[in-house]
Amino acid sequence: MKYALMLVLLAVQLAADINTTVYLPQVVNGGAWETTFTIVNLSERSPGEGTLHLWNKDGSAMTFPFVGLGSGSAVSVTLPPSGMITLTTTGDPNIPTTAGWADFDVTTANNVVISALMRQRVAGRNDFEAFVPSRRTGITTQVFLFDNGPANAGFAIMNAAAQNTGTVEMIIRDENGQILQSAMLSLSPKTQRTISLRDDYPVTAGKRGTVEFIPAPGGWFAVIGLRFNNNGPVTALDPMQR
Repeated sequence: MKYALMLVLLAVQLAADINTTVYLPQVVNGGAWETTFTIVNLSERSPGEGTLHLWNKDGSAMTFPFVGLGSGSAVSVTLPPSGMITLTTTGDPNIPTTAGWADFDVTTANNVVISALMRQRVAGRNDFEAFVPSRRTGITTQVFLFDNGPANAGFAIMNAAAQNTGTVEMIIRDENGQILQSAMLSLSPKTQRTISLRDDYPVTAGKRGTVEFIPAPGGWFAVIGLRFNNNGPVTALDPMQR
């Protein structure tokens, strides 16, 4: 019985390793914006495989045009050991901006990773870029810093659950730890919500503090923070977990 249980646990662990999904809470294309996905096989011995899926805010499949590949809502890749591949959207300034989220299913052993870089190209100035790291979903509380004087903080939060509607409590505090405002965010299955502190929560204007996201059980959440400088540049915000 002891060894049978160990074999079952090993099989469960192998299944978890083989079918690993990570998430990119914000991707964009069009209106001078493009996104470059970089996929790396960390294994020095084995090939790696995975599939990138693109989703609209409402959970429907989203189509991006890719340089050299044409348009699609899913792209499958195969990488040699220690190999890397990049997938870049066309960023056509003549089409409307489309934003949503993405997931990446690793179909081999858990050795393939992905990240994204959003870039805005406008003639006459330097490009603006923001790095989007991949996230795993979970119910871990995440805390972000904000400073809504020289910059505006924005957030993209997504619920990757295929069936469950989930809720996330958001608590905004000033630098003295006092609550400025709180809200309960409800997300339907496979949907994304974007937040601008300056526009959606005017109480934060000219203040510094923290934004805390506390997911309730039931949803598969991932969130990213973005800092928009008043002059245009964008910087990704790294969450603190507790």
